[in-house]
Amino acid sequence: MVRNRKLSGTEGEPKNFLFPIEFTKILPLVIASFFFSRMYSGSFLKDKKRFFWNLGIRNQLILVL
Repeated sequence: MVRNRKLSGTEGEPKNFLFPIEFTKILPLVIASFFFSRMYSGSFLKDKKRFFWNLGIRNQLILVL
């Protein structure tokens, strides 16, 4: 859907939308890698609030994609 809309736009639009689309693809990977590194290190047991807060934000980003 997004790619079709991007390609059917004028010449200026794809350049403007290219960076945010690529950025939203990379951002969840960065958060997920940080999330799993925290989880395997065991430090998430010390701050469960932050753990669940990060989990909620990660799920919201996946839903946005």
